[in-house]
Amino acid sequence: MAKNKLLPSPATLSSLQPTQHHNSANIPIYLFPSSSVDILKIDFIFEAGPAYQSKKLCASLVNCLIGEATLRHTSQEIAEYIDSHGIILDRHTDTYTATISVYVLSKFALDFLPLLHEIITEPLFTPTDLQVVLSKRKHVLLLAQQKTASVARNIFYKNIYGEEHPEGRYAIPEDADKITIDDIKEFHKRFYTTENQSITISGNFSDTFLATFTELFCTTNTLSNPPLRQLSSCDFPIPTTFEHRLTEEIPTAVQTTLRLGFRLDNDWDSPEYYRFLILSTILGGYFGSRLMSSIREEKGYTYGIRSSLLLMRGTNAFFIASDVDGARASEALSDIYKEIHRLTEEAPTQEELDLVVNYLAGDFLRSIDGIFERAERFNTMRALLVDDRYTNHLISTLDTITPIHILELANQFFTPDKFTEVITGNLDSFSK
Repeated sequence: MAKNKLLPSPATLSSLQPTQHHNSANIPIYLFPSSSVDILKIDFIFEAGPAYQSKKLCASLVNCLIGEATLRHTSQEIAEYIDSHGIILDRHTDTYTATISVYVLSKFALDFLPLLHEIITEPLFTPTDLQVVLSKRKHVLLLAQQKTASVARNIFYKNIYGEEHPEGRYAIPEDADKITIDDIKEFHKRFYTTENQSITISGNFSDTFLATFTELFCTTNTLSNPPLRQLSSCDFPIPTTFEHRLTEEIPTAVQTTLRLGFRLDNDWDSPEYYRFLILSTILGGYFGSRLMSSIREEKGYTYGIRSSLLLMRGTNAFFIASDVDGARASEALSDIYKEIHRLTEEAPTQEELDLVVNYLAGDFLRSIDGIFERAERFNTMRALLVDDRYTNHLISTLDTITPIHILELANQFFTPDKFTEVITGNLDSFSK
């Protein structure tokens, strides 16, 4: 294959690595400085995701409630300060981590630090605030039980990982009734500690800001408490058997959700992982993919269909998902398998493969087009326990992949015994 001009240069790849700021408490602070922007972003990443919770919902509720009241400021005072200074406070949880992200204009950043420190270290969890959040969360979970895609997703991951694995657990409305304010306080006390965090600062910041930040956030009186051991998929049981077809009828549904795939146990450091990523993209990973061309454009079964290879901590999962016309769902599933089987019989043309390689290379370049995007990519990789070899392997595979590699991989993995099928919603076409 000719050299792909979209592949990043060595200089571009070297810019993906941060500098590390050292401090007396040995708290990791990763820096992505840039003087070309007027804002900075701070990401606090804690090992405090649902994998560590003893009650479902607890981890995400704690993360959601941070940023409300503190011991010294009411929620209204905090909201007014944040709004008047154009600050964005974002929070989210993944399976293993909880993140608090702040965007702030550089000129306000230094003055904001004391309040930010309060928000993270001294939240005031009140029963009233908890009940408000629980009520909203319960409503969302009730609605999710009527959404075919949400139901299919939950069933799929529970089947391939098991309900004892954090990737296979999911909350139901009744779980909201089991959370107490003491659960919230205890979880925060246990997991939102100085020793259990890493920090990334990106954008425009001064040496004065960094010194003040370090003094506030990297001083600890509990250094005798070691950082939590980072959990991963191998710390939880994974089933060796699974159901090949699971269905759930939702009487109110007109459409049908199809989700099929399997757990991929190859490590991210394996060459097969990157080749499979390309194979998945050919099948359904971009708008011109085979599934989009056949199932959407040619047959008109659906507005959209995709296949994805998800990288998770210590594990991977491949899936195909689509919401299709309920009356033709059985036909759609059959035609999906035809496209899968076609990949096992004939290799893609060099032209098709080059198109997909260009697409993935361009997608990679877009994902690092800016200092905040580079910091975000770094954070994601750290949260997944992936190092910079991932990027090197990806670029190398894009540069060397051949059509025969794709054909061999399709025959290795696309066998009927590997697939789990989940069908939810309108099941009429499967009963005929």
